[in-house]
Amino acid sequence: MKQLFLTSQLQNNAAKFDLLQKCCAVPARWAKHKDNGSDRQMGLEKYANKIDEYFARLEDGKAKKIKPSHVLKVISKLQKKEQGLVQEIEATEKDSKKDRLKRKVLIAREHIKRAELLLDKITPPVK
Repeated sequence: MKQLFLTSQLQNNAAKFDLLQKCCAVPARWAKHKDNGSDRQMGLEKYANKIDEYFARLEDGKAKKIKPSHVLKVISKLQKKEQGLVQEIEATEKDSKKDRLKRKVLIAREHIKRAELLLDKITPPVK
């Protein structure tokens, strides 16, 4: 009986969410988490999208809205992700998995470079 109640509650919540999404402008980031995170993005992709958003703001002339502390936070998270991948490479024995992880490390390093470039563009020069 309890399971049936919980299932109906979940269905009601999903129906409410769908109704809200149809009648209101729900941000895309809310829609991603609709069904228990199955649509959540991987860490590298999420940070790459964040950097892309920042570059789009920069191109639109809204660089003042980008806080250097936010970019530094993204860089820090990317560096942690890179370190975790390097440690995973060391612990992995399968060559195919090592190759895949090495590609991810290269991607993480590329995103770090892009974020540092963005930081240079939005940070005023020190006199």
